[in-house]
Amino acid sequence: MSPRRGKPLRQFAVIGLGRFGRSVARTLYEMGHEVLGVDVDEELVQEMANEVTHAVQADATDEDALRQLGIRNFDVVVVAIGDLEASIVATLLLKELGVEYIVSKASSELHGKVLEKVGADRVIYPFYAGVPMPWDMAALTDQQVAGLIMWVGGGFLYMGAILALLARWLREEERRQETLAERRARHAL
Repeated sequence: MSPRRGKPLRQFAVIGLGRFGRSVARTLYEMGHEVLGVDVDEELVQEMANEVTHAVQADATDEDALRQLGIRNFDVVVVAIGDLEASIVATLLLKELGVEYIVSKASSELHGKVLEKVGADRVIYPFYAGVPMPWDMAALTDQQVAGLIMWVGGGFLYMGAILALLARWLREEERRQETLAERRARHAL
């Protein structure tokens, strides 16, 4: 049991100890969770050694290395790898190894979709993490609403252009009819 009012201690692994991964690992550790920090860079591992429960150097794209870490025994694994391919491969391997819950960092919406397809239970977009959301929307929902606004706005612009052309055509048609009526009136005299 953790000192967190009787709540069970959770075990997290954070793979990728760059800026984002370090921040996540520190926060979880400060909240009283057990945290394993993993990175291929020995220097980053050494920097985090006193800020997490355990820190190890390992390649998260190597299935045997993940197996040796006992990665499937962690409650949550956070994939905070900056390299696109490595983050996708690591997420896929974690899912195949039976990790209960995988949170993966994405650098774009497309990257996020791929991560979901290969097994991420939750995708986070660090760029949006620090941005205040005035209506409490998720980043993807915010982007979808913005796209809708642009689509509707563009639709109004397009519709306005069509209406202007239609009005011009109707005025010209009206003038043509008036001219034709005047000619007929002259011929009738």
